[in-house]
Amino acid sequence: RRQPFSLGGVRAWTLGPAATVQHLAVHAVHHHGMQGVWWMADLLAALRAWPDAVHAVQTAPAGVRRSVWYCLEILARRGCHPAPAARAALRPPRLLPGERRVLAMTAETDCSAQIRYALTLACLPGWAARARFVRQAAFPSGPIYAKGFSDSGPPPRYARLAHWAHLVRLAASRCARW
Repeated sequence: RRQPFSLGGVRAWTLGPAATVQHLAVHAVHHHGMQGVWWMADLLAALRAWPDAVHAVQTAPAGVRRSVWYCLEILARRGCHPAPAARAALRPPRLLPGERRVLAMTAETDCSAQIRYALTLACLPGWAARARFVRQAAFPSGPIYAKGFSDSGPPPRYARLAHWAHLVRLAASRCARW
């Protein structure tokens, strides 16, 4: 959902308030594992500027609703309660095993941005989509790295190894804490 605005006399388009709130939450969760302070600060500013925008999340897809709830939950655990009624309304009826622990770790510490894998897994609709995601996370297709979209940084030739190293470090650090 977009809205027009004027930029130097030229008509341009931007996201509307509800879409901005959803975009910031989804990006904070799935790209940064809620470790991107700027994304969470921007989300908090958006919620304060447009307090009614969060209510439009009720009609968003389940994964978006869950992502916004994650962000509201983390903000609340850190002492900011920008939308307590929306937070209560968006709370999923059932949390997946380990989901509560992942959220607690996210709120307590500056954990790895790789925690986003667990959060994304919980937001996907159904077990088939989750199984595909796990397969793609464990064995990413070669073209992803060939086009320079590696989130691990090294050249495409070594990107798979770096990707697996991230997953092993994540699993080892999280299993040691549980």
